[in-house]
Amino acid sequence: MKSWQLSLRLISPFLFLAVLGGCGGSGQTPPPNPPTPPPQDFALALSVQSVFVPIGVGSGSVQISVQAVNGFNQAVSVSFTGLPRGVSTSPALPVMISPGSPKTITLNAASSASAGVQNISVMGTSGSLNHSASFAVSVADPSYAYLATGYPGQPPYDLVGFSVDANSGALAQVPGSPISLSAEPVDLAIATETGGAFVFALIPDSASGTVALQSYRVDSATGALTALQTINYPPNTNQSLLAVHPSQSFLYVLQDGCLLAYLIDPATGNLTQASCSSLLASGPNHSFVVAPPGNYAYELETDPLPESFFIYQVSQSDGSVTPILGLQFNFGGTLFTDPQGRALYQIIGPLGVGSCGQFAIWQIDPNSGVVNSVNTSFSPLCEPLSMAFNPADTFGYVTSGPGESQSANGIYVGAADATTGNLTNISSSPFAVGTAAQFGAVEPSQGKFLLQMARNSSTGEVLVYAIQPSTGALSQVTGVQATLPSDNVYVLKMLMAAPQP
Repeated sequence: MKSWQLSLRLISPFLFLAVLGGCGGSGQTPPPNPPTPPPQDFALALSVQSVFVPIGVGSGSVQISVQAVNGFNQAVSVSFTGLPRGVSTSPALPVMISPGSPKTITLNAASSASAGVQNISVMGTSGSLNHSASFAVSVADPSYAYLATGYPGQPPYDLVGFSVDANSGALAQVPGSPISLSAEPVDLAIATETGGAFVFALIPDSASGTVALQSYRVDSATGALTALQTINYPPNTNQSLLAVHPSQSFLYVLQDGCLLAYLIDPATGNLTQASCSSLLASGPNHSFVVAPPGNYAYELETDPLPESFFIYQVSQSDGSVTPILGLQFNFGGTLFTDPQGRALYQIIGPLGVGSCGQFAIWQIDPNSGVVNSVNTSFSPLCEPLSMAFNPADTFGYVTSGPGESQSANGIYVGAADATTGNLTNISSSPFAVGTAAQFGAVEPSQGKFLLQMARNSSTGEVLVYAIQPSTGALSQVTGVQATLPSDNVYVLKMLMAAPQP
């Protein structure tokens, strides 16, 4: 009996501990299951929201990136849908793009492509994952605008160029712009030949009293200017004006006692002197223009008084001019013609402090070149500076500076009479009031936009206005403008070209 009791005393504590251990008496909790990692994925990123692609020349591009999500490291197959007919890509699609290795896709438009804007879907696929993005492709003929800034004694002197999207009006500075010049140009001109477009500038050297004629080739794909030929004139021969024959075959340079006509090589743009015609006017200030189709030229001598006006017949073989009639005008000014050569337009600046300028229209007889005054009500007050027409020749646009009346500043629009060229103010004209309008030009390939050089409080700028096709009315394209190196201008011209491939 005693031995049994002793054994029980010895065994019971161990049995108790075993029971406690079997019930988890240590107090430790087993670790939870690890969380499920988030799924790997990707996103597409585009470098631009829109791409301009010139028809027949040049290209546009978009860079596409694959952005990894949660450690995604697979290649993605990228393709486009919605490309316009005639637009191709390089490299050909689909293309594989890995995270961290973006690729640039270049777009080209064949000569057969049609102008327009198309939304493009970018599709990315990797296994069961699919994502998309989008951008717009604008296809149009290349179009470029050029103007010069700077005034005598007020540098910088620059030749500035912009590409113009003919579908949206968007501006982009061309490569190499602005080109720094040694002095403010005396005048500018542009010609578009079968071999491309060419810009010409008369650049003075005040120290030597000489003037140089500098020509540039316009790169059809980018609008960049490359210097070509330089013609240096003898001292004190006073080259003062440039004009281009409507056929684009001749460049005219007005100098003392002679109107030089240069034949423009259609392939290279090189100039060869073809003739030197004596002019009847002898004063230092002239305006000269050749009216389409190129049979008659008009010269207005603005100094000394009274102003003299001369009509010339133009030789189609060497560009020479022969006087056929001389008249006297009451006022001088600058001469313009419309694209069809129906009329001659005379812009007359303010005649004195506190006064405004005038505007006259002269119908051209296509058989004789004689002009007859048109009784017009069109009046672009207060300081008319320059004139432009849309390609269809249905509307004329005259910029008017502030002069003595800030409220009269703006762009005046006139509907053109199909026979006489007379202009009638459209409703709501003037437009762009208060922008300190200087001069403007209409985009030549589609004629949907007017570009206007204006001044703001600190510098010069180019503003863009959409043209309502049926009424000619203007509305500013918001968010589209370009800054100029200076608000000083001496040559009140904006040159535009749409070179063909």
